[in-house]
Amino acid sequence: KPRADGAAPTWRLQGRIDLDQARLRLGQTTKQVSGSIDGVISDGGSGVALDADMAVDELALDNCIITSMRGRLSKTANGQLLKLNDFVGKAYGGRLAGFGECRLVEPVQYGFRLFAEQMDIHRLFNADATDPGDAMQVSGLLDATLELKASAANASPRRASGSLRITNARIHRLPVLLDMFHPMFLSMPGESPFSEGAASYQVKDNKIEFSEIFLQGPGLSIVGSGTVDTSSEAIKLTFLGRPGVLPRMDGLGAELLEGVLRELVEYQVTGTIKRPRFRTIPLRSIETIVGRLLRPGN
Repeated sequence: KPRADGAAPTWRLQGRIDLDQARLRLGQTTKQVSGSIDGVISDGGSGVALDADMAVDELALDNCIITSMRGRLSKTANGQLLKLNDFVGKAYGGRLAGFGECRLVEPVQYGFRLFAEQMDIHRLFNADATDPGDAMQVSGLLDATLELKASAANASPRRASGSLRITNARIHRLPVLLDMFHPMFLSMPGESPFSEGAASYQVKDNKIEFSEIFLQGPGLSIVGSGTVDTSSEAIKLTFLGRPGVLPRMDGLGAELLEGVLRELVEYQVTGTIKRPRFRTIPLRSIETIVGRLLRPGN
């Protein structure tokens, strides 16, 4: 619609856009998406506004396929934020929900908070396995939260945090993790070393800091913390283990003071993800081990 004062014309479009294996570029990575966007986009003179329903049949993120995605896209005329609300989807047999936003400036910045529930960890950990012999011997269900902030100009500088919880698990062989723990506990044939697990972490650029890693099985418990550098694959992890049940990190100090010191063993894992170095440390000081566990970044 032309304007008498010579200013930019106003306009309004209503309709639907269908995507069939479209490729979306974000930083240094390319995503493939199929689905549709149905709604209204307009400019009344003060900026572009958007109000639309998003329905994505399939989104390929590396080896992860997310299906049945639904959400609401919105942007105000004078705002710089493109928002995604009421997001739901499915992945690895489980459910996803969350919300996100994208700041339309140079460089484009984006962030989201995602919640996952009842995801099949066998399908998750073996998504890129082409040979059945290479498949990890795991089963169970995963609940997780993830909050991430990043810039589309560079895929590396990013900040993220979240937590993981695994239940109803049978974890016989999980490369890296159980390879590191194998000298600690030799499981009986047919037995599952771990049936429950949890982790809390933060990501800054290429460094993952685990504030807690907790694994529990029928006859053992492990609690620990540490860091992993994803660029160099360097690891620095400290664990405390004993037969029976160990407390979670927030109750660790009180539990130790109740006389379990003689049953505890400290384990340190260093080296790289592919070549971890494992050693057992005599536990002589409660203060030292608790301090090391509670300050994994130091």
